[in-house]
Amino acid sequence: METTMADKTDFTKYQKKDDQNTAGIAPNGTMIHELKERVKELNCFYRITKIIRNSKLSVDEALQEIVKVIPPAWQYPEITCVRIYLEGREFKTDNFQQTNWKLDSNIIVDEKIIGVLEVFYLEEQSQANEGPFLTEERKLIDAIADLLSKFIEERRIKEELERQRQKLDYVEKMMKAEGEPLAKIRSDEKKQDWEVILDLLAKTDPRTLLRLTRKMAYHLYRMENEKITTLLNKITPVDNDSAAVNWRSVNMSTPREDLETFLSIQKQVFEIAKESIPADVISTLFANWMMQDKARPLLLMSQKTGIPLVEIAAELNRFFDQEDVETAISLEDLMSIKTALIRRFFAERLEYVNVAKTAFELKDFLGIVDHIVGPAQGAGKLGGKASGVLLAEKLIREEMKRNPVLKNINFPISWYITSDTILSFIHYNDLDEVSHVKYLDPLEIRQEQPFLEQMFKSSTFPFEIVEGLRKIIRDFKDKPVIVRSSSLLEDNFGYAFSGKYKSLFVPNIGTEEQRICSLMNAIMEVYASTFGPDPIEYRRERGLLDFNEEMGILIQEVVGTQVGPYFMPTFAGVAFSRNEFRWSPRITREDGMVRIVPGLGTRAVDRVGNDYPILISPKRPNLLVNTLVEERVKYSPRFMDVINTETGMIETVDAVQVFKKYFDDLPKINDVISVHDHGRLINASNILMDIENADIVITFQHLFEKTEFLEQIKQILGLLEEKIGVPVDVEFASSGNQLYILQCRPQSQSQGIERKPVPKDIPEDRKLFFTKRYVTTGNIENIEYIVYVVPEEYTNLSKREQMQRVAKIISELNVKLPRRKFILIGPGRWGSRGDIKLGVPIRYGDINNSTLIVEIAKEKEGYIPELSFGTHFFQDLVESNIRYLPLYPGQEDNLFNEQILFDMENKLSKVLQGYKNFESVVKVISISDMLPGGTLSVIMDGEANEALAYIKPADHLTWRTMKIEEIAQALDPDLYGIQGIYLIGSTKDGSAGPTSDIDLLVHFKGTEEQKDKLMAWFDEWGKKLAKENKERTGFDTDALLDVHIITDEDIKKKSSWASHITSPYQTVRKITLKKGI
Repeated sequence: METTMADKTDFTKYQKKDDQNTAGIAPNGTMIHELKERVKELNCFYRITKIIRNSKLSVDEALQEIVKVIPPAWQYPEITCVRIYLEGREFKTDNFQQTNWKLDSNIIVDEKIIGVLEVFYLEEQSQANEGPFLTEERKLIDAIADLLSKFIEERRIKEELERQRQKLDYVEKMMKAEGEPLAKIRSDEKKQDWEVILDLLAKTDPRTLLRLTRKMAYHLYRMENEKITTLLNKITPVDNDSAAVNWRSVNMSTPREDLETFLSIQKQVFEIAKESIPADVISTLFANWMMQDKARPLLLMSQKTGIPLVEIAAELNRFFDQEDVETAISLEDLMSIKTALIRRFFAERLEYVNVAKTAFELKDFLGIVDHIVGPAQGAGKLGGKASGVLLAEKLIREEMKRNPVLKNINFPISWYITSDTILSFIHYNDLDEVSHVKYLDPLEIRQEQPFLEQMFKSSTFPFEIVEGLRKIIRDFKDKPVIVRSSSLLEDNFGYAFSGKYKSLFVPNIGTEEQRICSLMNAIMEVYASTFGPDPIEYRRERGLLDFNEEMGILIQEVVGTQVGPYFMPTFAGVAFSRNEFRWSPRITREDGMVRIVPGLGTRAVDRVGNDYPILISPKRPNLLVNTLVEERVKYSPRFMDVINTETGMIETVDAVQVFKKYFDDLPKINDVISVHDHGRLINASNILMDIENADIVITFQHLFEKTEFLEQIKQILGLLEEKIGVPVDVEFASSGNQLYILQCRPQSQSQGIERKPVPKDIPEDRKLFFTKRYVTTGNIENIEYIVYVVPEEYTNLSKREQMQRVAKIISELNVKLPRRKFILIGPGRWGSRGDIKLGVPIRYGDINNSTLIVEIAKEKEGYIPELSFGTHFFQDLVESNIRYLPLYPGQEDNLFNEQILFDMENKLSKVLQGYKNFESVVKVISISDMLPGGTLSVIMDGEANEALAYIKPADHLTWRTMKIEEIAQALDPDLYGIQGIYLIGSTKDGSAGPTSDIDLLVHFKGTEEQKDKLMAWFDEWGKKLAKENKERTGFDTDALLDVHIITDEDIKKKSSWASHITSPYQTVRKITLKKGI
């Protein structure tokens, strides 16, 4: 979560879109003409929308009005006429006349063409893009036709729902009839009241009768009634050995029964029921089933794709306005509606749906819909973050009913903006070209992002969205809020997107208009982050670039207390159900981890340059990261982020000084602080102290030892992981008196790594570094390059721009160097925000091709790596399988052979141009310069808490084998007429040296032209391998491939080369090509 404060702008820019569009345009005739045409189109859409929203007009009346408002939107309105043809009915303008100059677009409902919209010119005009019509007019008529299609489809749904309601009301009245009314209806045969209802339904509502028949058949079948089993078996035998099945193929469809047979079966079902069930029981069943049918309109609507937000909200409210309807609905209908609503609002992923359908109650959606803002006719979702926290809330609240430990858990007031609102915003402001941004080069995206963000923030929202945001502001009153991203992909199973999109605090101060303005600014900035370099690079790596990403918004109240000018939580943080970093061998991965800070949680999830969070395992609270008192004091938090409600800004303040000044106003402050007294840390609640002069240290000691906090976190993590089925991470905050859960997402997972002990027989001159602090398990082989940012030189840079230039160098090296073949070693804290002197300010997209991040802590320079475990930065490393290691040169059990890096040639200027002035700061070292053909290996044994990086001699055979595999994958046998390829010689025997050729036999069956192309292809590969081998070993060869062609004739004659293939002594090894040859 990248969390900052939304800026302030003048609200007047949102009042009239046309004012904004016309402001500042140069007096150019073409631009003015285009602007006028755009205004005409918008007016047309506005007038059509106004007509179709008039529920008093029938469809025919609406269409007749619509044809009148279309001509003014065209280039030549005075000679334009319009006709709508719909299922045999015509609606046309008074001047309608069919001519040769026509533009039309189909009206489609349920994937069927039911009509057409036609625009004619009455006189010939000059040729344009489509006859006399412009490309923009083609887009306009298609958009209007699409609008008409949706309008007609929605009207039909409404009419069908109304018919269903009328039928239900009529039948319900009949069911309630008693005594004399029914007696008058009954025949001389003295029919039961339910039989009277059947007769009535057969005449008036066959569909409802069919549903009752089906329900009765199911009921009888559950009673294990033999007659109903026999009857149903006549339709479709369930016995696979029966004659009815044997006469036809298994793959043939069952025969269709004729109508008379079907009606006979329907009648027999109720005859069996009359024989088997008492009349009063049947009447009760009928009454229950008819009551259940009250849910049918909601059921039908929920199953329909693309139902507008306003329609589904109205139907939910109508459903719950009925008495006792929730208790009467059948279980299968209830599950069907809930599942459909989950897919409609939350996600369609089966992993999510399978959990959510048992957690959510139908009535929950009523409260959720009341807190949704979006296009009234839209069908967007709430996004991954909102879906995750809503599911977590339901699971925890259910557990709270039986678990007293969780009784005080709370959740912040939340509002949701649907994911399609961003599309509405983009179209409304003519920003459609942003869709191409994701296909740009990463460096271009990074350069364009600031301009794109300003484009977004200079735009406006549609009126209906502004009014929705006004409701949100009024609901939150004067409490600060946070605007969180909630994209469709975000917080997904397998794709966490941790910190890729922005989350912004809004102080919510000033007049209502100022507060709305600030809220809109924050939303626009979050929208712009959808097209930022980091999320796009993240999507590109995971094959998600072509997914049509949409950005929902989650708006939450900020949890906390007002003290003086500051609004802040007492503490906040993030908790993980799995611990990817164990600071003690006694801590297991399943013990989890909590990362906690005073004030806002920003410093818990972001890397900060000059401070430390507190890390603790909720299952192993006695195993501390820092065990000595002086270490706990030294690595304790000193600063915190707060919202200054007077200035409207986020501020970083001295936490201890604020706690001292507002000690009496801060709830449960004793949970957070301890007193350092003569080498001891004492809980503040245990002593009487002079707060002004006390040596206060933020330790959370009392919170961990004397409250239920860790037990609550442990149980929440365990519950959510068990129910959701994957490890989770949870963000939390406390007002002091109550703990709030703010967010829940699947936790990023590293790939399973087998432990490998650190080798003990490595010569000292081959070791690059060794450490025994904070090691996670990981093994990295075949590293070819080291990128080293020299701590002292980086510190000596006098300007911020120079440090940012170093970050740019790292970003460009990330693209230039071979992927996952280099490591980064640098000072302090990679990816730090704030004081960039304490670490290179890179982002995820700047280092995502590296394989290891090493942080050098030289205390004399002030660099003490803050343990990044649990930050968004660290989650990125875990998910991308990039290893992380802090290094403490000069401390016991730590080795860093820095001199070896200074002794080697710096290849920075050979890899990148224009950075010669930075060669003293950034060094690019080739491992083959240290040892010809050598590579760097890093063995990290988390269980033993040891890590070693050492230079490994060249393995000529392994390298050649790897290159043979690359050739096999790159070669297309069909293109070159290859029957097979075989390996012979020293590479096959395992005796290859630094200059040995790779000998290949090619069984060839192609043409001479194919042969020439094949040999040219091998020649290029041979030169490429020779160059790589020289870089590895220092030995120069002309080419490294020795290719011999053999044919079927050679094999038949048993030529010298062909004999290798036919030899019984296995002198060759067949190579598997990509197409399985």
